Amino acid sequence: MIFDSNDRQQPFDRIGDVLNQTSSDELKKQVLDGFHDYELAEALVRLDPVLQEEFLRIYPPNALADVFSEMNPEDVAALLVTMNITVTSEVLNAMQTDDLVDILEAFDERDERIRFLSMVYQQKRNEIKQMIDFSDDVAGSIMNDVFVTIDPNDMVKEAIKHVVDVAPDIEFIDNVYVIEQNRLTGVVSLKELIGAGNEPKRKIHEIMTDNVVSLRPIDRVEEVIEVMRKYDFMLLPVVDDDHRLVGIIAYDDVMDAISSESDIDYSYLAGLADVQEPIDRETVRSNLKKRIPWLVILLFINLITGSIIAGFETTLKLIPVLAVFMPLVLGMAGNSGTQSLGTVIKLFALNRFKTTKDKWIHLLKELFVGFLNGIIIGAVMSVIVIFFQFSGGSTLQQAWPLALTISLSITSALIISTTAGTVIPLGIDLLKIDPAVASGPFMTTVNDIFSLLIYFSFATLFLHHLI
Repeated sequence: MIFDSNDRQQPFDRIGDVLNQTSSDELKKQVLDGFHDYELAEALVRLDPVLQEEFLRIYPPNALADVFSEMNPEDVAALLVTMNITVTSEVLNAMQTDDLVDILEAFDERDERIRFLSMVYQQKRNEIKQMIDFSDDVAGSIMNDVFVTIDPNDMVKEAIKHVVDVAPDIEFIDNVYVIEQNRLTGVVSLKELIGAGNEPKRKIHEIMTDNVVSLRPIDRVEEVIEVMRKYDFMLLPVVDDDHRLVGIIAYDDVMDAISSESDIDYSYLAGLADVQEPIDRETVRSNLKKRIPWLVILLFINLITGSIIAGFETTLKLIPVLAVFMPLVLGMAGNSGTQSLGTVIKLFALNRFKTTKDKWIHLLKELFVGFLNGIIIGAVMSVIVIFFQFSGGSTLQQAWPLALTISLSITSALIISTTAGTVIPLGIDLLKIDPAVASGPFMTTVNDIFSLLIYFSFATLFLHHLI
């Protein structure tokens, strides 16, 4: 039975059906070649161990390397430990260096990393060791050290022949980099090179772009994302301090980095330790490890909230109606602080804070926004409180003290919570810590403390009018 690979409705199920056929290995591979590497990767993860083994047996190492590059490093690591050593070595050596780094880092045990690293050729092994030395938040951690280079004095026909010769071993040939005296001096796109093919003896330096935008390996991933977004690049060269080309960063690696950064920031904002673990590997224990630390910290902070309420117990007994509006004041302050925090985290992710002046401008802007929000919400709340009091039979003279207390409390709480939502992540950034750690639950709890102090302070101040 032969499947039409153009029918894409249920590719994952059909890949399993192909492997279950009794036809020859060659015929099975021919059909599987019609599927995209991503589809094969997704199916390989879902297949039962018997079909996984069948797939790994009939698929050649070079093709497996392409499939593995589409998979999560953790899934690849789990497969590698089950594979034949010879096949594993061939697959690893066929993979791009940046993908290999991710896979080796996916092994929990150091001995496992060393075992698989030893299967890689010496030159590639040295390159991997250099890339592993980079932390996850810098350009060097996501760059690919395989690229096409030519000399500025090469003729167009020579350059085209060179690209054709090396293309099978290079993942990205969209740009060809011009190297002179070991330094990056220009770049020619593949389109420009082919377009110049009708002038085969023309020199490369005549058609190359010499104003090359590049970054260093130690530049932050956020800066890489910003540069590629601004210039609409598909590839970005990475150079060392002597302007020697050491790697390139591809658009797909940047997309992975954006996804990773978003996951990490979301986990911090949610008060979790990590949300990047595959859902099928999550356990009750792993979820507890993520959440318990924050919950314990917040538990002790919330004890402060309880002590504040206990400290104003007399005021609350004398004016029980204060308890009705307390959740509203706390909720509004929490919402405002979270909005402000989310805005700052987004600006950090987009690398918008270039200078200290930018941070001060944003802080003053948020302070002004908090003030206006406070005035508007405070005015609306005063009307609501007066209506609430009127419905209970109170006169305007009896209603205005409570309305003024609630209004001033919400206005002050919104100003402070908005400012805190900006100041805390900016302060954390000064300590060279990811500002996303100023998580939503933490911010909300801090705002609760200040809001309660403000609320009961105003209530105590106007106590003789409220009784």
